[in-house]
Amino acid sequence: MKIYFCDECNESIPLSDINSNKITIDQGKIFCNDCAPTPKTTSTSGLNVPTIGLGMLLCLGLGMGIMAVWGDTLLQRGDHKSTSSRVEALESQLGTLRESFANRLGAVEAEFDESTGREGKVGKYATATRAISENAEALRQVRHSLSQFGDELRSERKRETQTLEELGTRLENDIARLDQAFGENVVSDLQKISTDLDAIRDRQRHLDERMAYVEEVGSEILKAGSRRVEGSGSAANADKHVDTVLSDAQRKQLDQVLLEISSSQPAKRFAAVSWFSELEPAIRNRHAEEALVGTFGDKSDYVVTAALDSLAAMSAQWSIPSIIELLKHDNIFIREKAIDSLGKLTGSKVKLDAAADRGIILTKVRELQEWWRLNKGRLIGS
Repeated sequence: MKIYFCDECNESIPLSDINSNKITIDQGKIFCNDCAPTPKTTSTSGLNVPTIGLGMLLCLGLGMGIMAVWGDTLLQRGDHKSTSSRVEALESQLGTLRESFANRLGAVEAEFDESTGREGKVGKYATATRAISENAEALRQVRHSLSQFGDELRSERKRETQTLEELGTRLENDIARLDQAFGENVVSDLQKISTDLDAIRDRQRHLDERMAYVEEVGSEILKAGSRRVEGSGSAANADKHVDTVLSDAQRKQLDQVLLEISSSQPAKRFAAVSWFSELEPAIRNRHAEEALVGTFGDKSDYVVTAALDSLAAMSAQWSIPSIIELLKHDNIFIREKAIDSLGKLTGSKVKLDAAADRGIILTKVRELQEWWRLNKGRLIGS
């Protein structure tokens, strides 16, 4: 047997009251006979005829509804089972609604629950709310950091601006002092430079006089020595300039090499000039030697260095003046190879460092040129 409770006093409603229809149902709630709400009445005084008519129509409609629902009981028709079944059906609907509402309410509460549940989960709304809060805090921290960084940048910019202004002031003062010092000392500096130039010119004249004296003495010594040399020695010197007799095959190959020396491809030029230094024994051919000297202006330094090796292998002593000029070249590798080739052609080591200062190199060039002027006849027999 089901037991019904009053929604007001929460007391159980006797079955006899239910059977005798001593209960009140209002807005989906069940009230016992003691807790039943009192119907509100309104005074009809002061109402006009249309209002009274409208009230009578409403009462008539209400009466018809009551008769439709409770007609059997009021007119004592039917039995109490019809009322009980209606109440039970109503109670079942109310229970279903309460259960549904309770489930929905529990689900909503679970979504907002911040504590960890049995499944180890936290409500998604609570998680979202917490994430929003954390993001807001992070944004506040970022804004604070940016504000501090902006303050630091402004301070740094102010310091840099002040430093630049101070530097500009110092530069202006230094420029003013330099202008003043230059204006005061420029005349004395120019006079000193002029004096130094005069001293250099005097030293140069003195060196020229000494070189002329050495040349004169050297020429006399060479002349005296040449008179003491046997005639066969002069013939031997002359033989130094005789070209090597070549076979037809060698002559054909030489012509091909001479063509490749003037090739537009650096690799072919390099192979051509290297061909002479690879021959055993080396040949002597004045036309080939002149072609090798013609490569001294090549843009590829390895072509020039290969040509120097070939000239040294061919004992082309007549090319010594051209090789001396290569000591002035900007490329240190060409200078090194020129020093090496001069040592082989002259028979004595050239005491010069390829990495020396340009002034030292130019002095050595003049010294070697003078030496060649005095000794070229002895070397090439001319």
